[in-house]
Order: sequence, then structure tokens, then C-alpha cells
Amino acid sequence: MTLRVSEGLIDLATRNLKLNSDLRTHGPLFHWAQLVRLPNVFTVIADVSAGFLLVGQSPESSLRWLLVVLAGIALYWAGMILNDVFDLDIDRVERPNRPLPAGKICPVRARWIGWSLVPIGILLGTLSGMLPSESHPPTWLPGILAVVLAAAIYAYILKPDVPAKFASAIAPVHNFVFHKWYFDELYNAIFVKPAFWFGRQFWKLGDQGTIDRFGPNGVAWAVQRGAVAAKSVQSGYLYTYALIMLLGLIAATTYALL
Repeated sequence: MTLRVSEGLIDLATRNLKLNSDLRTHGPLFHWAQLVRLPNVFTVIADVSAGFLLVGQSPESSLRWLLVVLAGIALYWAGMILNDVFDLDIDRVERPNRPLPAGKICPVRARWIGWSLVPIGILLGTLSGMLPSESHPPTWLPGILAVVLAAAIYAYILKPDVPAKFASAIAPVHNFVFHKWYFDELYNAIFVKPAFWFGRQFWKLGDQGTIDRFGPNGVAWAVQRGAVAAKSVQSGYLYTYALIMLLGLIAATTYALL
């Protein structure tokens, strides 16, 4: 018993020394950057900016753009943090070097910050729609979209059975969207299957039935039958060859006289 306690204390002390050394090497900001997948934030900025310009906002609406981008970053970071918080037991086995299972960030603090970023993202999105603009009136749409994204975070992280229940409740609409408006099925029925049918007809009737039949296969058949006929007259007797030569000579003389 004493030996096990001593081994546990030694292991705990080793982990604390490793954690303190790692914190001195990188610092806490490095581990938070790992937790929120900081390099991916540039993809969020690019996607949100592209969407902002596509809906007709001018580049001069810098404050509105900034609020939309910050809302997207806040909701993205909330999803990343809460994902690791609720997958902590799985990460301890499969990804022990992640900041939470490695003990580099307190899970309780990460949970608190992750949930705090959700209303911050909703608030920033709502404010972006309320700013006055010469070309666009105030709208609640960005705030509504932020709420939808927050609901998606809640559904897919905390209640993964909610999306399945929602999909079953609107099964026809879900199937229509899931199958990409059945575009692939229509394309297959209108273009792919007829193309295969025409290809088989050209293959069976054109290639095999006509070209091969009267081309290489027909020539090969004619050569084979001719060889069989020639073999039948090759008896090996001298008078047979003399008769053939005589017939040939008579045919040649007749042709010359005519």
C-alpha cells in the first residue's frame, strides 16, 4: 500500500514538473491557441468576409464587417472549446496530448469560457445587423443566424440525438436536401443511363455485330475455311498435282485467248 502511494506521488510530481516546464516553455496562451485551433481562424475570417461581400455589403462597411467576423470567431472558438470539454474522456485515451487531457488548461475554466463565447457571438452578430447603413436597413437576420449557429453547437455537442430527431420529424425535406435536390439521380437518369445504353448498342451491334463480324473475324473465318479447302486437295499424289497444274494451264490459256 505504501509503495503504491509513493509511486502515485512520484507520478503526480513528475506530471507537475512536466506541466510547469511546458508552461515555462510555451506559456498558457500557446495552449489556448491549441485548444481553439488558432490557425483555422483565418479560414473563418475568409469565409465570413466572402459571405459579407456576396450579400451586397460594400467594403466601406468596415465596422459591420468587423462585428460579423468577430461573431463568427466567437462562435467558432466556442464550438472548438466545448467540443474538447465534452470529449475529454475520449481525448484522454485517443488524444492525450491535447491541452485539456494533458492538464495544461483547467476543464472548468475552459467550459466557462466556451459557454461565455456563445452569447458574445450572438450579441456581436445582432449588433452587426443593427448598425445604420445607407444601403441596408437594420435587420435581425445576423442575430438570428448567430442563434442558429449557437443551437447547432448545442445540438451537435451536448445533445447529438437532437439532429437525428429533427431530421426524422421533417423526413421529406431532410431527404430532399440530403440527396442534393436529387440532382445526381436526375443526371444519372437523363444522361448517364442513356449514354450507357447507346454505348452498349454501338458495342453489340456496331462493333461486334458489324465491324468484327465482317472485318477481322470475317477475314479470319474466310482464311480458315480456305485453308481447310486447300488442305483437302493436298493428297500427296503426283497425278493430283499434275491435274491441278493442267487445269491451271487450261484456265490461263483460255483467259489469254479470250
